[in-house]
Amino acid sequence: MSNLFNLVKINFASYLPLNKKDSSLTFFKAFLFLLLYFLIGLFIYRFAKYMINGFHVLNMEGLALSEFFAFSSMFILALSIFRMDIFNSKDQDLLRSLPISKKVIITSKLFNIYLYNLLIIIIIMVPCYLAYINIISSSSSFLFNCLISLFIIPIIPTVIAVLINSIITVISANFKYKKAIQTILMLLLLLFSLYFSFHLNSNLELNLLDIKDSFSSFFNRIYPLTKYYTSMLIDNNITSLMIFIGVSFFSIFILIIFLSIFYNKVTNRITVSSLKKVDYNKLSNDNLLLSLIKKDLKRILGSPNYLLNSCLGLLLILILSILLIFFDIDNIENIPINSNTLINYLPLVFLFLILLSSTTSSSISIEGNNFYILKMLPIKFREVWLSKVLCNFLLIVTFCLVSLGIFNLSLDISFKTNLLTILIIICSGLFISIYGLVINLLFPVLSWKSEIKVIKQSAASFITIFSSLLLGIFLAFNDYISSNGYIFYISLSFLIVSVILILFLNTIGNKIYQNMSC
Repeated sequence: MSNLFNLVKINFASYLPLNKKDSSLTFFKAFLFLLLYFLIGLFIYRFAKYMINGFHVLNMEGLALSEFFAFSSMFILALSIFRMDIFNSKDQDLLRSLPISKKVIITSKLFNIYLYNLLIIIIIMVPCYLAYINIISSSSSFLFNCLISLFIIPIIPTVIAVLINSIITVISANFKYKKAIQTILMLLLLLFSLYFSFHLNSNLELNLLDIKDSFSSFFNRIYPLTKYYTSMLIDNNITSLMIFIGVSFFSIFILIIFLSIFYNKVTNRITVSSLKKVDYNKLSNDNLLLSLIKKDLKRILGSPNYLLNSCLGLLLILILSILLIFFDIDNIENIPINSNTLINYLPLVFLFLILLSSTTSSSISIEGNNFYILKMLPIKFREVWLSKVLCNFLLIVTFCLVSLGIFNLSLDISFKTNLLTILIIICSGLFISIYGLVINLLFPVLSWKSEIKVIKQSAASFITIFSSLLLGIFLAFNDYISSNGYIFYISLSFLIVSVILILFLNTIGNKIYQNMSC
């Protein structure tokens, strides 16, 4: 038990952006992180309160809890699905040389992923619970069950995500080109998930005479444990509570046994580091900027974790455009949109998914031990940040323009809509590329054992993902989207903010960069 506690403590400490040399900077970063965390929680609270009020009128307020539970679990699963941190990390050789059992090592890694997911569940579910308590009177047993549920909810999504990732790792470890096989399997998984969501929506049967049972059945189909969760909270059913807890902990036990079987075999076959070391001394002097862009692009394409986590929005828009060639959404039942609606809101679809695509949110941290080499070379910070921004921007423009061209093959898109879509692609792509870099500059993590720590589990990636997600929701779902010139005003705002961020990078950002060290 002491070994497990020490491993968890060491890994947890590595997530904290501590800076003993400059305590004021550490305090500022902590304050900024907590402020954003609070604002996200406030946004979710207002949304949950609005939803619960609507269900309360129909005397179905419990459905709001079911909906938040089901979709927060799916959200956790979606965020965790590409986290390959069990078999592939820099400290594998060190850990295996210590007198620590495989199960303890695996449990410590699972617990680290669980803690990260718990943080996300708290920010989603606590505002929902507070909104529910504010509108509906609650008992002490309800409060107790809410507290218990916070710690239990992340378990099953974490187990499923790690299990899927582990299976993909075990399969790809048997091939010569492990990373290519890994990427292909993950893309196939993404395609299957999209097909499943389409199939689930098409089979939704809404009974207007019994809407409550219809929605309950739908949420239970998304996540079968929803039934026991709702019964535990609303009806204070002890049996449901025991099933909810029992299934969660039994799944962890089975997962640890499964991982223990393949742990040594797989870790012997995979490389110590999933990222290739970059030799900056080989950069071309003829075109330094182009060389830096190529190096960053190779790093992204050479890492399945980096590519799929940072470019997920781009992959989704490309897959969606391809699927529409084979499926006519006008003929799919129970889909809330048709081709005309999709055409009208196409710029906003691109906007929302582009804001979820930022390789720059971890592009500085991903340098790791190579960072000191980068600073030793006669390369100005302007060339460094420009290469990273342009790399992300070019990926966005390339993916989106190709997707837009495919959309035009299946949809009758007007010339005006195409122009507005291209405008929003350029402006939002430029913004998210610069914004992600600024956040990573403020919250760098240069000492890491696994690339996934900076790609998905760092403060920079957390802030970038959630703030961009909220911004995308706010811009794509409000009362002004039907007004003339809305896309133009958004694009102009993105350009203005981008210019401000560029000024920040060239002044304050440059000072931060010069003071950074591994």
